[in-house]
Amino acid sequence: MKREHLASARRYLVWMAIFMVAIVLAYLGIVMLGMRVYIYFKGVVPGANKTLLRVVFYGVSVLSVVGLYSLKRRLFSKERLRMHLTSIHELTRYLTAKTTLLFAFAQVPAISGFILFAVGKLFIDFLILASLTVVLVVINIPNLKSWERKIKEASEGS
Repeated sequence: MKREHLASARRYLVWMAIFMVAIVLAYLGIVMLGMRVYIYFKGVVPGANKTLLRVVFYGVSVLSVVGLYSLKRRLFSKERLRMHLTSIHELTRYLTAKTTLLFAFAQVPAISGFILFAVGKLFIDFLILASLTVVLVVINIPNLKSWERKIKEASEGS
């Protein structure tokens, strides 16, 4: 019965990951539309220092990736999971909510890339950061066997 609940939660999260990738594609659509419709578009701040913009927004993206992985390690630790082992419903709610939080952190590079494009018309940088978001979302789609292993390790420790 526990596996069925976990599998159901995982299916929900796979759909959420698809939605997150669709959001990145929507950003891409807006960027492409902006490039085609406003062919003379130079960015909201055309005289902005592009190097400084890159440093700031790539830095934010790197910090979000580091934050995502440190948060992931902390949220799915044995101690945290152990607190939610009392009920399968509580456990699946916890796993779903925390994975959703990781998906939100994964969106930061795409948002940074979108801002880079809007401010300085840095299209290649947008593509790089949007691709990073897609990779982060796909990597963070939960694996059922991994969840089961972590739950087993947490329950053995109590």
